[in-house]
Amino acid sequence: MTEFDLKNKLTDYCEIGMHYFLRCLPIFCCSWLGAFFGRILGPQHKEVNQRLRRNIQYLRPDLTKEQEIQKITKLYWSNYGRVMAEFSVLRRIWRSNRV
Repeated sequence: MTEFDLKNKLTDYCEIGMHYFLRCLPIFCCSWLGAFFGRILGPQHKEVNQRLRRNIQYLRPDLTKEQEIQKITKLYWSNYGRVMAEFSVLRRIWRSNRV
């Protein structure tokens, strides 16, 4: 087993563990944690984050300040993390008529 395979397996196990941990939490906690982790872990994916910033600049050429682009990327990662985390409690969200 190579180092790359080991890292992928550890990542997979952490994601599975996080999924089952989030299933135990109330919906609002799950959603909040997803947004929190999205803001922290999302920008760590350098290539994806760079592509995101390029796309924002392409779609919104009127945004010239770095702070505006940074704000949009932060909101994106927050939303992305929230959506991914809420998959863990999707059945409860559906039953609570939030959809």
